[in-house]
Amino acid sequence: MDADVSRFHPSEIVDRDRLNRMEFQEKIIYSLTSETAKKQIKSLRLKTTEFEIWIQKFICIYLVIKDHYSETQYWYTFKSDIYRKERTNQEGYIEVMKSANFGPTMLLPQMPATIGVRELAGHFQDALHYPKVDDFKIECDEFDLKSICDDFEGMQIKRMKIEGRLDITYYQEFMKVFCQQVDELVLFGDPFTSSHYKIEDVLIQNSKITLQMTSFSKNFDTLLINNARRILVFAQTSLATIDIFLKHWVHGSNPRMEYFAIELMESDLNEEECYALILKGLACKYAPIDQIKQFDDTLEGGMNITGVNDTVALIHLDTLASKLVLQMFVLN
Repeated sequence: MDADVSRFHPSEIVDRDRLNRMEFQEKIIYSLTSETAKKQIKSLRLKTTEFEIWIQKFICIYLVIKDHYSETQYWYTFKSDIYRKERTNQEGYIEVMKSANFGPTMLLPQMPATIGVRELAGHFQDALHYPKVDDFKIECDEFDLKSICDDFEGMQIKRMKIEGRLDITYYQEFMKVFCQQVDELVLFGDPFTSSHYKIEDVLIQNSKITLQMTSFSKNFDTLLINNARRILVFAQTSLATIDIFLKHWVHGSNPRMEYFAIELMESDLNEEECYALILKGLACKYAPIDQIKQFDDTLEGGMNITGVNDTVALIHLDTLASKLVLQMFVLN
């Protein structure tokens, strides 16, 4: 069953009372009929709390709409050849589903696939006053890389997540194209295993990015040869490696970095001995309590080190979920 777009004539103007009574999906169908209709829907200032795009087996736009009483999830899944490397030449459609208050899903009338992914996403951004996509997830490499990059280049994206099992060339190209336009880059797997591809070639492009990685095979010093503002690595490394990393920061590597966190290898050493190893050869002193609390009220203890231009960084060790974690907070 198709969404009945024809129920609204392009020149039709729906009164405010009727607009307010419409279900969300009916409002969206109406907003697609004309610029006037879209402006009317914009005037309702519908509350959007999540907006994501997923490149999986199918491409999906995901929204969460909130009103006074509930939150409703919507999925717009493109069951068509759009961006496909191999075409089936079937007409296709957009499957629409919803779930009220995160309960059972309900299938709504499908939409024709005459509108593209980028076009529909841009329509949502405009009509819902939501200029930035929260999450752009790439989990499948069965689509044409150039078509997706061309269509979405320039889109405002808060966080891009790239799945590690993708073809390495596919993975790297996505990262290279989108690195400049995202606030946060989450990398599952390690795209830097190839000696021909350097982390600095990508990350040097964006001085405001937050980088999260689940693994990293290169020398950890290379994490400082970039402009990443925040770096979180969910991969184990040794205390001695961190000591070298901190020495490079002290001597001026990545002065823009504000935060760094990494999981450390298990050790039988006590906390004092761990601090001694990671700060070996570095001038350091105990951090004042009031300084520690300005970062996180739950933090206890820590050591200060000083970098170029007298920039101070708090080094803090803690055990989280039975894992030793180092956090580094740089004072502005």
